[in-house]
Parts: sequence; structure tokens; C-alpha cells
Amino acid sequence: MNAICRLMSVLLLLGCSDAAEQGSRMATLYQQDGVVVTLGPEPVLVEQVLQLQVQLPAGFELQQAQIVGLSMAMGQIPLRLQHHAGGYNAEFVLGACSDPAMQWQLQLQLVTPQGQLRRLDLPFYSRWGQ
Repeated sequence: MNAICRLMSVLLLLGCSDAAEQGSRMATLYQQDGVVVTLGPEPVLVEQVLQLQVQLPAGFELQQAQIVGLSMAMGQIPLRLQHHAGGYNAEFVLGACSDPAMQWQLQLQLVTPQGQLRRLDLPFYSRWGQ
């Protein structure tokens, strides 16, 4: 009986561990020329806190970031960016709508070391529940 309880405890802990690891994966939306944009945790769920990470090469700046709905008009969601060494982070929540697989677009405006503006439009999907 004691061995069965131990086995059940180990299986329960392993199950919890896998769920935690699965929820911490980040999706790479863009990776080119030293610019890396990730979003997560994956899957991207509505009404959950999500994190955007933008890594930039030296001399680049992220001037503006916002999210707009593509498959439905959901307005614009401006992102509050926090600067750190090598990039930026932002946390946000996507609202639920009637579309269970909503398409969004992350719009980033970068400034290159030469002062040129560079815009990235990165589509992604959100969904309901787990």
C-alpha cells in the first residue's frame, strides 16, 4: 500500500511538471538580422497574462509596439515596453471575442542604428481555454 501511494505521488508530480513546462514555452514570431521576437506562453490564450520579448542588436531601438485584431475589429492594444540590456519586454492581456481562433497582428516600429524606421507586422493567433 505504501509503494502504491509513493507511485501515485510521483505520477502526480510528473504530470504537474509537464503542464508547467508546456505553459512556459514561447513562440518565436520573428528571427532575422539579430532581431528576435517571442510571445508566450504558448498556446496564446485570451484573458491570460502574456509576455512579449524583443531582442535587438546593438544600436537598434524599439520605438512603438501595439497589437490589432485582424479577423475581428478589436481596436488597438498599445504595449507598455520595459527596456533592459539587449531588448524590451511587455506584459498584456488579449480580450475574448466570439472567434475561438482570433488572428492578431503585432506591429513593431524599430529604429535602426542609421536612424531609419523599420516596421514589422507579425501575425499570430489566440484561442480560448486550454
